[in-house]
Amino acid sequence: MPLSKAEGLLLSNDELLGGLLENVTRRHQLAPLLPFSCIHGDSLRIARADAADFGPLPDFDTVPLASLPDGTATPTGDVSFELKMLTQDVATTLYAKENLSAVNDQAALQIQAALRRMMYEFWSAFYSGDSSIDPAEFDGVRKLIPAGRTLLPKDAINHYLTLNDLARLTSLVAAGGGRPDFILTSDLGYRNIHQACLDAGVEPESVSVPDGAGGDRQTLAFGGIPVLVDEGIPTNESVSTISDYTTAVVGKFGRDGLCGLTLAAPDGNMVRVRERLHATESTLITRLNWPVGLATKTEDALARIQFRPQPSTT
Repeated sequence: MPLSKAEGLLLSNDELLGGLLENVTRRHQLAPLLPFSCIHGDSLRIARADAADFGPLPDFDTVPLASLPDGTATPTGDVSFELKMLTQDVATTLYAKENLSAVNDQAALQIQAALRRMMYEFWSAFYSGDSSIDPAEFDGVRKLIPAGRTLLPKDAINHYLTLNDLARLTSLVAAGGGRPDFILTSDLGYRNIHQACLDAGVEPESVSVPDGAGGDRQTLAFGGIPVLVDEGIPTNESVSTISDYTTAVVGKFGRDGLCGLTLAAPDGNMVRVRERLHATESTLITRLNWPVGLATKTEDALARIQFRPQPSTT
């Protein structure tokens, strides 16, 4: 029995495809680098203390016993980072699963597409997520950066970015020894950092970073810190009455820095997969749940600068 035209197209496309490929891939270049921490429960709580909270060492010869500290620092304040649930439902007819999966498993392709949608939803909230506006979102990087750690360029007239501004920005990161792991910006911001090097008469640096596909690629760098592009960073942020600013975020990963959060699972998988048959139709329903969030262990792990693009880069 010959294949129908639709079945023939499906199989021929799949034979060329060999998996799910995107026609236009969104750039979230931090994705291969962001570490995740597994937690138990629905949130991570951290007690932060400033250096001043510990005070000087007491003189045990002169200080009365009753006035000695009890051995614990007074926390500056507890902070909590909550997990939010990303969910996708995938419906695959049993006919497609059993009869149209000669080359690629149709249910597996649908699940792969759903996982990609969930990843994009995570990265859409990575910078601008705000749980006070949408309770279903985790707080993104913009919300996690404390007040007073957002800079503007020294150029008070145009707010164009310079290498001196980048040096000021990177100096704000003191977590984990004080060397940032990344500078994250929009594509427009990337071009402006490149232009700042040219304006200063400095040959732009480059470093090698993972490309997310098992290899490496070259990217722009400042002081050895890779400059990465994220399409979730807007190019129309407002400062005062002007709304054409973009942002560069500098940050540190690791024990004292930025990390993703997910729920600990016995199998080690971040995404939970459950399957069931539809009650009245010959359809397989697959539900994917991803409990996920972001956390910054210390306040000095992140900082950002807002700047206007130079006309030559737009």
